[in-house]
Amino acid sequence: MKFGLDKCNVLHLTAGHRNSTAGGGHILLSGDTFKHLAISDRYKYLGVHESGKIEHSVIREQITKEYLKRVKKLLNTHLNSRNLIKGINTYAIPVLLYSFGIINYKNSDLKKIDVKTRKLLAIKKAHQQKAETERLYLPINQGGRGLLNVEYMYKAQIVKYKQYLKTENGQLIKAIVQHDTSRDKYSLMKEAQEIETELHLPQGNAQTDEEIRKSIVNRHNEIWRNKQLHGQFPKKVLDQSNIDKELSFKWIKKQQISPSIESSIFAIQDQAVMTRQHQRDILEEPVDGKCRLCASKDETTQHIISGCEKLAGTYYVKRHNNLVQYVYWCLARQHKMEVSNLWWKETLTQPQVKENNSAKIMWEIPVQTDVTITHNRPDLIYTNKENNKTYLIDVTVPSDYNIGAKEIEKLSKYHLLKTEISRLWNTQTSVIPIIIGATGIVAKSIKKYLEQLDSKIDISILQKQAAIHTSIILSKVLGDTVFVHDIQDPLPQNTQLSGTQQLAGTPHSLNRTHEPNTNTLQRRGRGRGRRRRATQHAPIE
Repeated sequence: MKFGLDKCNVLHLTAGHRNSTAGGGHILLSGDTFKHLAISDRYKYLGVHESGKIEHSVIREQITKEYLKRVKKLLNTHLNSRNLIKGINTYAIPVLLYSFGIINYKNSDLKKIDVKTRKLLAIKKAHQQKAETERLYLPINQGGRGLLNVEYMYKAQIVKYKQYLKTENGQLIKAIVQHDTSRDKYSLMKEAQEIETELHLPQGNAQTDEEIRKSIVNRHNEIWRNKQLHGQFPKKVLDQSNIDKELSFKWIKKQQISPSIESSIFAIQDQAVMTRQHQRDILEEPVDGKCRLCASKDETTQHIISGCEKLAGTYYVKRHNNLVQYVYWCLARQHKMEVSNLWWKETLTQPQVKENNSAKIMWEIPVQTDVTITHNRPDLIYTNKENNKTYLIDVTVPSDYNIGAKEIEKLSKYHLLKTEISRLWNTQTSVIPIIIGATGIVAKSIKKYLEQLDSKIDISILQKQAAIHTSIILSKVLGDTVFVHDIQDPLPQNTQLSGTQQLAGTPHSLNRTHEPNTNTLQRRGRGRGRRRRATQHAPIE
């Protein structure tokens, strides 16, 4: 057997510096010796490349490359949004965590890694370019998406290292602290003090992991709320006393949706949508800010998803009926009526009544009363014969900014009908307004209303369906220019079309599908047929 001396080198260190004059020493009877480690070469110890000292720049580059490689690998899978974020947090982020406190990082280095991560997410449509970046790093129950921020993970680790070094009393630890504080650059103790000031952590006291995490969350929240445009959503929606903040985002963790749909929903909430009003007021472009469909109001995000009269009879109705269909299916299934096994396969035809010995469910059925009542047809009238109770159920999907007003409107709208039904049918009647915001935001009162029905209605399914339909409506109206501003609006500005032309004749046609152009295919087929026939009947020369 031959010893592979070509793979072996020797490195002599004296007082932490290379000593190239020291001999390698004979190690074999043959008299062969180890070569000195070249200045440009390195050896690996515990995964860290060294050559008498840690090569910070080289290792930092290698670690960053491996981290981004893992992020790309995850993005090339078909994971849903929750599993994608979880995968990045547990599979990619730990590659960086191992080096924090050992490898020197500048704040700019950490920010670049976060920027590259967001760019990769944007390429795969898992994050919209103009959406609020701070929300990516907030917990789901705080209105975020739960991705770990590299910059703040580093800062949390540095604070924890400082606390450990201060609490330990060993002689070696004291020597390390003394050496670290004497450094002018990359001093861990000095850097930790700056981080504690930035995160408003009390200096001198040991903080728990939960306290550090809360400080980081508060920092992200503060930056988000101080934004003039993106900060409107938390201030005007989430901070309202009637909004259930935790329940409004719980469905994102529970339901499985694609990363592109989730990013679209968050961009809609941030109003990071390329509407004409955005082009006119934010980008200051010379365009008409009126809606391209109704041409009567400014084309804002909220107008398109819940306020355009041209969409009221088509896409809003489809979104609304989808939610009613699920509620109807849950009630019918509770009383063992004949329905499909899957709720989305259940079909509703107007008018429709289902009845058995325990319950009666009416959909879109007007109620005949002695007194003339304008609003006499709620979405569902559900009578539970077992307890002699009747529920007037009305579902609506308003703008997230209008949830409280809609609830009051529904209660007052059916108050007279409730009184008349109680008198005529001799039953205890209640009004059940089911208000689901266009992007899934709900009020605190929705639990109370659904508990009265006692039919195991899953709120998260209602929220998911409303949010997905809202995203589809927006993409249908605005086409490919929904979230990015790189394509000019094909519809000329200051051009007002009729309702039919607007819905069917523009490049943003709501009725346009992704089916192939059958006319073109037929023409091509006829052309090939003519050529074949011409070949068949051609005289042979």
